Amino acid sequence: MKKIIFLLAVALSSIPCVNAGTFTNGGTYSCRNLNIEADILNNTGRIEASEEGLIVCSKLMGNGIIVAQKKMRIVAEEFAFTGTIECNGTCTVLSKNKVDQATVTIKGSGVVTFEVSE
Repeated sequence: MKKIIFLLAVALSSIPCVNAGTFTNGGTYSCRNLNIEADILNNTGRIEASEEGLIVCSKLMGNGIIVAQKKMRIVAEEFAFTGTIECNGTCTVLSKNKVDQATVTIKGSGVVTFEVSE
């Protein structure tokens, strides 16, 4: 029985965590392999990927914290997030608008790259 539960937990960790129209996080939301797809993501809490993470949204906003322990990719048509990105591996932010990096706090031992998409 223990083997079945373990295999089920491994299988569930690869399923997308959230797929929503509007996702508001004011607490702590974490996954091993984080996958959030939303029209609007408002993060005033903590979102964390302990391994890899992917956030895809039309608008990312809020003043919370996004943590990437290994690898994170954030794709947002509009990046209006004014919180903290804590990166201990690699983190790429891809947005249609040029991000004023002075409005985002960067922490961690990793590298955060901001790119403008067409």
